[in-house]
This record gives sequence, structure tokens and C-alpha cells, in this order.
Amino acid sequence: MFDEIKSDQKIAVISDVFVRELQDAPVFVKEFYSEIKKFCEVISLDDEIDLLSEQYIAANIVSRKFKNDTLHIAAATVDKVDILVS
Repeated sequence: MFDEIKSDQKIAVISDVFVRELQDAPVFVKEFYSEIKKFCEVISLDDEIDLLSEQYIAANIVSRKFKNDTLHIAAATVDKVDILVS
């Protein structure tokens, strides 16, 4: 998949939540990200994403314990991302 991203056949999209989570990631993950980040589009969280995230929690779809996961899902939904990889 990353070869397809590097050759512009697919578009990688990440959220600024991912960028924040990366601070606590192992070194090899940070190194991998530094190699591919130039191929990634970043979704910035906004009110629509935050509201949808809260609706997932209120509907008991995802527990508040996993708030960042709801933000990833909401960002992908709002930005109409085809595939969410975790």
C-alpha cells in the first residue's frame, strides 16, 4: 500500500490526533512516519468532527475511554476517507 501512496496511486490521510499520538510512539514508528509524512494529507480537527465524535460516545458506539478513536473515525467520516487503517 505504501508503494501506491508513494507513486500517487493512493492518498494517505492522517489527522492531527495521529500526529499528537506519535509523540509517545516507539522510535521505529516515528522514523517510518518521517519517511512517509511528505505523502500524507493532514485533517485538522474542527467543530464538526468533535461534534460527531461526541455523538458516537453519546450513542454508546464507542466508550469515552477511546475518545481519540472516535476522533479518528469522525475525521475520516467528515473528510469522506474511503478506508480507515488502525
